[in-house]
Amino acid sequence: MDQLKSVNDRIKYMIEHEGHTVSSFARKCGVADSTIRSYMTEGRKPNYDLIVTMIKAINQPWCDANWLVMGGQSASENQDAKKLLKIVAEQQRTIEEQRKRIDALTDKLLEDK
Repeated sequence: MDQLKSVNDRIKYMIEHEGHTVSSFARKCGVADSTIRSYMTEGRKPNYDLIVTMIKAINQPWCDANWLVMGGQSASENQDAKKLLKIVAEQQRTIEEQRKRIDALTDKLLEDK
């Protein structure tokens, strides 16, 4: 999906990715085929209402307004990244706690000798 530089590229991608034709997607959005085609081929930019309609028509977690308009990560990708960072932070805390325990036990062993 990185090669999808424009909103027009992303509209084309989401239609193809979900197995729609331009006609079937246009029907699902309640607009004329020519409207969708103009976004895909003529470089026209959709208005806010149509962006919302297209996102609802796709109804997939990977397709949200941020991704469609800006090409950024979708909300679900951001959530996954946040979850992963939380897990990594928890593991780092656990490692640090274990290191401190090992150091304390090592010090105690050295004192007892």
